[in-house]
Amino acid sequence: MGKKPDIMGMMKQEEKKYIEDLDMLVLKDNYNFTFLLKMSDLFWNLLMKLIRKLLLGFKILIWEPRNELQIRKEKKHNISNKDKIKKSSGIKSYIENAEALHSREA
Repeated sequence: MGKKPDIMGMMKQEEKKYIEDLDMLVLKDNYNFTFLLKMSDLFWNLLMKLIRKLLLGFKILIWEPRNELQIRKEKKHNISNKDKIKKSSGIKSYIENAEALHSREA
């Protein structure tokens, strides 16, 4: 078996390099300023790609299977859209009636 890579050591080396690279933030030189702007643009592009990938993964791995399961349960129990609308409006009217009753008592 081969030796496992020292992940913590690699992370520490990357942190040291990052700290050394912070000297680039001294904006006396135009090259440093331009480089910093380019890197921030690349960072935002990378961040947006990562967010899109996470949202797509959430949709595929969690949201779609949950919706399919919900539809199967509704079909199994013969729940129609009309039933869901009735229940939703029934809850709203119940809350409105309770609020009206409470305001009369006060």
